[in-house]
Amino acid sequence: MHKPKIICHMMSSVDGRLLSDRWTEPFDGKDKTEFYGRYEEVGKQFNAGAWMIGRTTAQQDFETGNFDFEKYTPAKEFKTHIGNRTSTTSAIILDPKGKLSYTGDNLNGDNIIAVLSETVSEEYLTHLRGNGVSYLFAGKDGSDLHKALETLSTEFGLESVLLEGGGVV
Repeated sequence: MHKPKIICHMMSSVDGRLLSDRWTEPFDGKDKTEFYGRYEEVGKQFNAGAWMIGRTTAQQDFETGNFDFEKYTPAKEFKTHIGNRTSTTSAIILDPKGKLSYTGDNLNGDNIIAVLSETVSEEYLTHLRGNGVSYLFAGKDGSDLHKALETLSTEFGLESVLLEGGGVV
């Protein structure tokens, strides 16, 4: 079973803080946002086919909405769906419960692949398909990352993924 290589590409403060709004200002007076450009430059050097973040990071850093996931009953069929695939790289979002809503198929120009659990509703899957979002399933509770990685390799052709965000992820 082939799985993509995972490269942990995260930026933190020396004391391990992941959220930049918690960072102290650089001692030399530089604007801390200067570091973001360098972070992106380094990330591009890995030539990964995708980057991966968790749901919380997606909600904090991108324009995503909330889907009322508790309102619906689980779907009966859980098959991988390949939506729009026009970007060079993909944005993988781990969202087991299906809490995020989208208005399109991409984040920062990269087509979205949602990693879900087998508890999401048909209404949620319809929402994703309607926006051109790809999705796959990581087992009953969404924590079977081995299964998710295998699907990312076999169905989406990914060989390497940058793990870019989420303390929980």
